[in-house]
Amino acid sequence: MTEEHHIMWIDVYFDGKKLSRTTLSPKAMAPCVTVKLTPKKPGTLTVVEECNLHGIWKNRAEVKTG
Repeated sequence: MTEEHHIMWIDVYFDGKKLSRTTLSPKAMAPCVTVKLTPKKPGTLTVVEECNLHGIWKNRAEVKTG
């Protein structure tokens, strides 16, 4: 990440409910977020980030339990 090209924040959602937002700095050379998730039911994990040059990026994964 550089001042010119960096991730501004990362949000984590489970079934549409926001679990966390991590605000980043261009000085964070390897952006990473860890969220402990112990779901009681299957659901959808969604991670959204904003790049200062490329805008919003989103990815989803189905989470199974048991």
